[in-house]
Amino acid sequence: MLSLRLGLALGVACCASAADEWTEYYFPKASGGFNASKELMLVTTADMDAGQTLAIASLQGVAAQTKPLLLLRFANDSAGNSLGLWASELAAYWGVAFRNESNFTAVMQHARANGYAGSFVRVTAGNDSAGVGLMQCAMQASATASHRIDPSAPPCVVCADAACDTLQSLGYTQFLDSREATYDSFYAGLRSMSPFRPRVSMLQNPAAWPNLADYAAFCRCPVYFEASMKQVAPVVTRIWNYTASEGLGGVTMGYGPDEIDTVIALSQNSNGMVASDDAMNLATLTNYAMPPLNESTEEGGKEPFEHLRTDDDPRHVVTFLMSDGDNIQWMVNNFASSTNWYASPNRGKVPVGWTLATSLRQLAAPAYHYIKRTQTPNDTFVGSVSGNFYTFMDNMAPSWVGPFTENSTSVLKANGMNVVNVMGNSDDIGVAVESAVPYFRAGMKYVLYYPYASYCDLHGQNGYMSTDEYEGWLLGARYCLWSAQFNVTQMIDALNKQAMDPSSDAGYSVIPVIVWSHTYDDVMAVVDGLDKNRTRVVSMDEYVQLIQRKKH
Repeated sequence: MLSLRLGLALGVACCASAADEWTEYYFPKASGGFNASKELMLVTTADMDAGQTLAIASLQGVAAQTKPLLLLRFANDSAGNSLGLWASELAAYWGVAFRNESNFTAVMQHARANGYAGSFVRVTAGNDSAGVGLMQCAMQASATASHRIDPSAPPCVVCADAACDTLQSLGYTQFLDSREATYDSFYAGLRSMSPFRPRVSMLQNPAAWPNLADYAAFCRCPVYFEASMKQVAPVVTRIWNYTASEGLGGVTMGYGPDEIDTVIALSQNSNGMVASDDAMNLATLTNYAMPPLNESTEEGGKEPFEHLRTDDDPRHVVTFLMSDGDNIQWMVNNFASSTNWYASPNRGKVPVGWTLATSLRQLAAPAYHYIKRTQTPNDTFVGSVSGNFYTFMDNMAPSWVGPFTENSTSVLKANGMNVVNVMGNSDDIGVAVESAVPYFRAGMKYVLYYPYASYCDLHGQNGYMSTDEYEGWLLGARYCLWSAQFNVTQMIDALNKQAMDPSSDAGYSVIPVIVWSHTYDDVMAVVDGLDKNRTRVVSMDEYVQLIQRKKH
């Protein structure tokens, strides 16, 4: 057993804010706070070209700065069923009515007639100019006149090619021609970052637009992209310093060119990532406040954590945990509609844990509401890596560790999550301990540590740590249900050979399930193949209660 007394000088800052205050600190709402429309256009873009789709997405974001107008169904939408779920949720629990539309001209005429937009920035779809144009329109829609490029001009949208000509024929005026603009030229001419909101930036590959274009136009945040994150341009450091300038770090929406280099660089500069480069509709969804769960979750629900008890059953204890819940684009796209995952008809038949981003509650409350409302007693939610944002704990700027873990703990507890899954860029047990201790200091008792390279390189090591200041359990995964490691048959064989020993690490196994190679039904197949006389499958909440038998 790992029982340590560590006195780590982590520079913990004060103080943890209330969960709702903290999440709203990062993620903007419409001017004046939550401003939820009771009527939305449900716009299908299947017959629109790239320039038109970009214009519609930017209109969605610009409109949401005041009041949401649109939900979009993109032509390449793999998330159509999920969008239908969120629309149904909005209708049933927020009282939203929908008007279907698929004609570009009709949507843009409506927007101009109702004062949502009256001008445009002409860009080239697929390069830096699109991101520059989105920033220009975000600034122009600001409620603060000094933040606008031209206080007398109407709000603008971003368009390309023939879409701009259509807008001109509808009475829109060309505000700017930014087709030759680059991020370097834009930021070189920007004397101050003050027109942008602090705390949030966007790292988005220009090829990914119009995904996330709505949020770029809405959040009034600096947008950029780097081909490599190993050595970034000075302007990127300028952006990171600005977003983290208020002392609680910054959040980066989107995704980088390389996951590990991106997360290392962000972590070192007091920024965390919300993976969202293929997300859509966030500008609209973020303006709907979450109803109280205890009033809205008529279905499902989990037995209260404090009612769970340990027992003397000697069988090997196994718990399964689905990966990638930090991935907001997956959460709002097809996580809840695909039968591979949350829509599996078998969900609820066996205990399964789901990692879940706490930011989802603020960024897309209808999605979070649906996921929680349809939770079964066998579904458990675990805070996804490494708390409120994706960071590597061992690469974080030391001054940020304390505020980050304190605020993450506040939000995790407010969302009923008893375990946080953190990630580090090392498989060293000492690094795992140092990653867990700040959470223990903040009041989180259970930390599941994944080394980035394989998730399972702690090989089932667990440790109870207790000092005069804190106590907590560090958990390590044993095997991964992952195409690169174990398939279903191999996992059954491996688990059936595990020890039956409640007093040692050998008696317990956390099994991460990598969702890009394995499904809920694969977990079912593993469970069906286990020797029930030797193994038992429990939820993550039950697992952390049972493992406390090791203390005695």
